[in-house]
Amino acid sequence: MLAAIDEHQKTLDLAFSIVLPPSLGYLEHKHTKTLPLNTFLMSDLKAGEVCYIHSSLTSNPLDSFTFNVSDGRNSVLQTFYINISSVYNSLPIVKLSPLKIKEGEEKVITEFEIDIFDKDTQDQDVIIKVLKPPQHGILKNANTSVSQVFSLYDIKHGRISYFHDGSESVNDSFTLIVSDGINKEYIFVSNNLKNVTSRNPV
Repeated sequence: MLAAIDEHQKTLDLAFSIVLPPSLGYLEHKHTKTLPLNTFLMSDLKAGEVCYIHSSLTSNPLDSFTFNVSDGRNSVLQTFYINISSVYNSLPIVKLSPLKIKEGEEKVITEFEIDIFDKDTQDQDVIIKVLKPPQHGILKNANTSVSQVFSLYDIKHGRISYFHDGSESVNDSFTLIVSDGINKEYIFVSNNLKNVTSRNPV
């Protein structure tokens, strides 16, 4: 919250003047709607009449403005920082490539096979749920258990692998759903595990 105190002057009479305006929006007086608002008093702040209007289309989460606050004799230069919370969360972008594996082999699934890009969500919050498991193998997490739910973080750190059951199968696949935890819409994709060849061809 923006505020100032002067021990020798009436606090409400302190004057603020903008030296460097915000780059992602502007300041506005609640009642006069003066654009841009370059000067105001502490009394305006106290009454809640100074507003910051975010007007940028960029996803930068931080804005700021620099100002002088003066009692008429002395002034102080300060910078006020504004944290911007996103109200729009983009859908994850998913790109899949076939995993090449031999019969009975286990292979780590990397970003080359499941490539997910979400510009406004951390990797551990991008969740991948298996709706239809593979028919000729299993998905494992860190070589310890069958995995039906994992994250993009797990993929990037080499924790997820596909283990083929050794059967005479040429193709396998599993269907998954990707969620960033916010969007109600999800992307359904199917990954084909192709070119399954025998270790010892006859």
